[in-house]
Amino acid sequence: MASRLLIFVICNLLLASVYAKPTSKRVPLDEFTRLTLDIVPDYGTQLVFPFVLDGMEPALEINNTNKTGFTAEHREGQNTILVTANAPRAGGQSPDYQGLLFVTVGGYRVAIELRTTSRISKNLAEVIFNLPPEKREYLITEAVKRRTAQLDQDYQTRIASLDDRVEAKALNLVADLAFSRPSTVRVKTAEDVILQNNIP
Repeated sequence: MASRLLIFVICNLLLASVYAKPTSKRVPLDEFTRLTLDIVPDYGTQLVFPFVLDGMEPALEINNTNKTGFTAEHREGQNTILVTANAPRAGGQSPDYQGLLFVTVGGYRVAIELRTTSRISKNLAEVIFNLPPEKREYLITEAVKRRTAQLDQDYQTRIASLDDRVEAKALNLVADLAFSRPSTVRVKTAEDVILQNNIP
C-alpha cells in the first residue's frame, strides 16, 4: 500500500513539472542589461518593455547571432519582442542551440544569452523590464516632446502647402485677367434727390 502511494506521489510530481504554468520574471531595465534565457522549442519567451519600441531615439535594432536556432519578432506599435527556439523541421530530438540576442532601443542595450532546453519548467513565458519612476517620467516627457514636435512639423507643412496653393490660385486669377479682354457695360441709374426745402 505504501509503495502504491509513493508511486502515485512521484507520478504526480513528474506530471506537475512537465505541465508547468507560464511564469514571468521582472528585470530592472538599465542602460546595459544582461540576462540568460532557457527556451523550449515552440514555446518562446516574450520580452515586455515599459514603452512602445517604435519611434524611439535611437531606433529599435534587434541582432540575433543564431538565426538557425532562434527567432526574434517585433510587431510595429507594440512594446514586446517574441523570442522562440526553432524546432527541427524533420522532427526528432531538438539540437542544443545557443546564441546571443542584442536589443538596442532608446539608449538601452539588452544582451541576452539564449539556450534551448527540453525542461518546460525552465522556460519563462515573459520577461518584464521595469523602470524606476523617475526614468519612466523622463520617457513620458520625451515621448510628449517628440509627439508635439511632430504635430508642429505637420502643422507647418500644412500651412506652407496652403500658402503655396493660395499663391498659385492668385497667379492663375491674375493670368486669367491679363489674357481676357476687358468688358464694358453701360449702366444708367436714376435717383430722386430731395433738396433742403423738400422739393423733389
